[in-house]
Amino acid sequence: MPIKQLVVPLAVNGKVYTAMQDVESDALLSSAQAVKLDGFAGHNVLCGPGGPGGPGMPYALWVGTAGAADLIDGYGDVMANFPLLAGYNPIVVSELTSLGTAANIWGLY
Repeated sequence: MPIKQLVVPLAVNGKVYTAMQDVESDALLSSAQAVKLDGFAGHNVLCGPGGPGGPGMPYALWVGTAGAADLIDGYGDVMANFPLLAGYNPIVVSELTSLGTAANIWGLY
């Protein structure tokens, strides 16, 4: 099976990646920036370049209130009712389509 490519390149700690399997060790490093993404949910806005959600797709989410959210991952796959844990969630997100019961979501860049 071919390796899926990200929707847009992902920048982590000054390096740019096009496939998630190359990012894994760098994604464990601390974030340089955190951007609150709650206000962008449901507005058909990309979290990455070309959208106002931050400086690129976040390499992970930090969630204040655990719950479900509808999102589009870094590969462009729709994830309905995706369960987000309170705290660190190592998932690349290109768009938050609905918060559901999750709240206080921050993108880590």
